[in-house]
Amino acid sequence: MFKNKKEIKFTMKKVILLIVFIVSGFFMGGLVSADDYSDTQTINLTVFLEEPIAKIEINSSFIDFGILTKGYETLPQEILIRNTGSLDVLVQTRIKNEFENTFWENTLKLAPVVSASCTSTTSWKNVSAFETSLDRQAEYNQGYTEKRVCLKVDLEEYTEDISSDEQKSAELTFWIMPA
Repeated sequence: MFKNKKEIKFTMKKVILLIVFIVSGFFMGGLVSADDYSDTQTINLTVFLEEPIAKIEINSSFIDFGILTKGYETLPQEILIRNTGSLDVLVQTRIKNEFENTFWENTLKLAPVVSASCTSTTSWKNVSAFETSLDRQAEYNQGYTEKRVCLKVDLEEYTEDISSDEQKSAELTFWIMPA
C-alpha cells in the first residue's frame, strides 16, 4: 500500500488535517458548505393596494342659526371639513332644496377660517361660489387634514318680504372632486 515512510507521513498529515477540519466544523456549528459563507435572511412581503379615494367628513350634521330679521346677520357658526381620503380634493357647496334655493343662495355665506376665529373672517362667499381645497393626509391611512369653515346667514341687504313666523330650511351639500 505505502511504498515508503515519507508517503505514510504525508498521508497521515492529510488524514489529521481532515479530522481537525471536521472536528472544528462540528464545534463551530456544523459542517460548512460553499453556500453557507454568506449570511442570508428572508422576509416575506405583502401589500394590499386600494384605489385612490376622495372622501371627506363634516363634524356637524345640523346648524340652527336662531331667529333673524332683515338688516342683520347671524353669528358665524364653525364647522370642520376633514379629508380622510387618499387624494387632494376640491370641496364645493350647494343647497339641496328646490323651493328654498333662492333664499339660501342669496343669504348663506361661507368662508375659510384664516385666523383664530370666525369673527375676524372677511372673505365671505355665497354658498354657490364657495370652494376650498384640502390636501391629502401626509401618510396614507394615518389621520386626516382639515379646514375650519365659517357659515352665517346674512340678511343685511335682503329685500324679499318676510311673513310672520316663517321658517326656512334646506340641506347644505358638500361636493368633492379630486384636485
